[in-house]
Amino acid sequence: MYLVETATQRFARERHEFLGRRSLEQRCCEDAVVESEPPAPVQFFPDISGWDILEIQEWTGEVALRPASVWSVGAINTFYHLLERLSNDKQRFGNLRGFALFTNASISSLINIANRSFGFDNWSSGLVEESARVVRYKKQEFDDERETRYGIEYSIETRLMLADGTVTCKTGYGVSQFMPSKALAFSVAKKQAATDGLKACFYSLVALLEEYEQKLVDGYYL
Repeated sequence: MYLVETATQRFARERHEFLGRRSLEQRCCEDAVVESEPPAPVQFFPDISGWDILEIQEWTGEVALRPASVWSVGAINTFYHLLERLSNDKQRFGNLRGFALFTNASISSLINIANRSFGFDNWSSGLVEESARVVRYKKQEFDDERETRYGIEYSIETRLMLADGTVTCKTGYGVSQFMPSKALAFSVAKKQAATDGLKACFYSLVALLEEYEQKLVDGYYL
């Protein structure tokens, strides 16, 4: 006995087969798209598209940091004026002709001015030991009975910190010559480098203040 397929049944069967084929094709296409899409890249650097220009420049190290608070602005300004007064006094009394404000002040004078400007407990300094480097080492030996002498050129970074978080770092350099031992040559050179770095940090505070005030005039921080 043969079953006769009506037109309605044939239409339903063909529609079911068509939808089945279409569903299979769609799944294949979707799988191909998923497989062809590359994996999301690993992001090693932050997205800076939403940062302002100051944040970008500070992150890339292209701009000096500004004083951290109104207190440090005033204290650095006091430091500058006291240092300027010291320079004027030296020149007035003539005991240091051509006294240079940024080169010839002694470290003891700078520390004294810092204590008066910032307060004894409101500033500190330290050495960045991992930055230490022996620039040059010299050993002198003699043919006679004179003992061997040593000389070292040394550099190290000094960090100066104010109580409000203002920080400045500078590299100092020291030299020792004709020392009777390597240990003494190293000690003398390191002490000189630390002193030189601290002086440079004090002077950089003045430069930082001048740069900050000029940027305020120019509307840089607006």
